[in-house]
Amino acid sequence: MKKFGIILLVLPFIYLASACEDDDLETTGIDPFFRMQFINADSLSSLDELIAVIDESIDMIDDSLVFYDTLNDGTDVAEDIERLNTEKTSLNSEKSEFNSIKAVIESGSVVINSITSSTGVEAKIPGIDSATIFSVPLDPSADFSDFEISLAGTLYDLQTTYTRNTRVDNDQRIIEVEALDLIVNSSVFDSLELTYEDSLSNNSIDAIVTAYF
Repeated sequence: MKKFGIILLVLPFIYLASACEDDDLETTGIDPFFRMQFINADSLSSLDELIAVIDESIDMIDDSLVFYDTLNDGTDVAEDIERLNTEKTSLNSEKSEFNSIKAVIESGSVVINSITSSTGVEAKIPGIDSATIFSVPLDPSADFSDFEISLAGTLYDLQTTYTRNTRVDNDQRIIEVEALDLIVNSSVFDSLELTYEDSLSNNSIDAIVTAYF
């Protein structure tokens, strides 16, 4: 009778093991990734300097217009006022153009020639004409992925390290590899900034890396 009880206890485990073999978990086929944008810091700095000069000129014109407006000695300054207003309109138009260029640069809209990896992960995005955010896959079989980025005729290096975590979704019968605590480095980019869309997340899929060049 004791042996019969042991058999009853063992049978459910045998059944479960058999069921798992018949219905194995599958990987999602989707590599962990992070998103990346590129900002031309040098161009932004030059535009800011030009806009600052324009603002100074506009301030000087405004001061002159206030001065002419306070004149009450019968002097005809209509032509001077008209000239200053014309010059101010031209400067504001030029400033508007510069701000439009800044908006494009700040959006990260650039042409990337290629993003390649020497560490076995396919970047999947060479040949894109123009975009603002690029999705860069990470190697799910290693704790690091290295990339070479061709941008505006220059090659930039990018190194990433992360902690892998395997997440099992029993309902969907899938296994997903997550990349957590992403770290990025480069010896060529002016600077790199890493932020998370969700401030409570450390998952690479929520990360956006901004590269300034």
